[in-house]
Amino acid sequence: MKKRVALISTSYPDRVEGWQGIFISRVLHALCQRPGLEMSVWAPDGARPANCQYLCSDEDVIWLSGLLQSGGISHVLRERPIAAMPHVIRLLRTLRSVYRRSKPQIFHVNWLQNSIPLYGTDIPAVIPVLGNDMSMLNIPGMTTLLRAVFRQRSCVLAPNAYWMESELKEKFGKVARIQAMPFGIDPHWYRLKRSPSSNPRVWLVVCRLTANKIGPLFEWSESLAKSDEVHLFGPNVSGLLIPEHIHYHGAVSPEQLFKEWFPNATGLISLSRHGEGLPQIMLEALASGLPIIATDQAAHREIVREGVSGTVVSDQSEFLAAIRALSQQSRNFEIAEVAREFVSRKYGTWADCASRYDCVYSQLVS
Repeated sequence: MKKRVALISTSYPDRVEGWQGIFISRVLHALCQRPGLEMSVWAPDGARPANCQYLCSDEDVIWLSGLLQSGGISHVLRERPIAAMPHVIRLLRTLRSVYRRSKPQIFHVNWLQNSIPLYGTDIPAVIPVLGNDMSMLNIPGMTTLLRAVFRQRSCVLAPNAYWMESELKEKFGKVARIQAMPFGIDPHWYRLKRSPSSNPRVWLVVCRLTANKIGPLFEWSESLAKSDEVHLFGPNVSGLLIPEHIHYHGAVSPEQLFKEWFPNATGLISLSRHGEGLPQIMLEALASGLPIIATDQAAHREIVREGVSGTVVSDQSEFLAAIRALSQQSRNFEIAEVAREFVSRKYGTWADCASRYDCVYSQLVS
């Protein structure tokens, strides 16, 4: 007998080149290929597997589309918390209705705030936890509220990075099982052939453009030699002023990165000060054999290891030293081979990710 699972998300790519919630699409498609699962989904309208039931009403579709265009609920909460309140109220009210009319065996609920309306039900739940969720726990009363929700059911909190486990166990270990469940990587990234440009050397930065996501990139990269170029990709959601020495390209699809940019790049840079979970773009870079230079924070330390996948830096001098070191082709290729093996063993593909979730589903229904 198949396990009936309802996946809930407020983000989902609404077009082929869409970037918001693309990992949700990857998870859903991989889960729908599992023979023992019967999947349904409540999320923004987008390309879905044919064997997946869609739970959104026409009204839900219109509202979720508008929310997606505004940057998503988390972005609106950070940037305009007062203006976000009507969206928050509507989200909780809508999900409460969805949870009560749906009758799956398991809810798969992305983002902690989306689990709040589960209160008053007892259906088991798997709740992936991302970097934004960890900052959500700083809201007064949030931990107490979530504990009340989790203790009503069999519940697994599934952070997508191992560094989150200790804090989640401290807060929720008595009412839920905590089990890290990292996402997977599309197989084609592992097959990418690199031929890095030497003149100029090309460094890539891929992120949403906010002050915290960009970090000190603009200042630290200004003194790079003329033989190096920094190319920045991502939606400028905060209207940042981009300096002339940065080559800005706007939003980009994974397909464009795969075909046009990753093959010729020397490395990927992330100087983010944002509370990251486990950045998917970093996993894809390492699977492609692309070394990483990243700031010193928990999410980066989990996957960026000296001599294995790149370099963690704390100031501009360390950043420039890392640029020089990884510019040496022999060193660059040496790390590339080790990095691919590292992420293949630890994270695998989206099919591996779906298998990890399916295993937890089986434990919950039994």
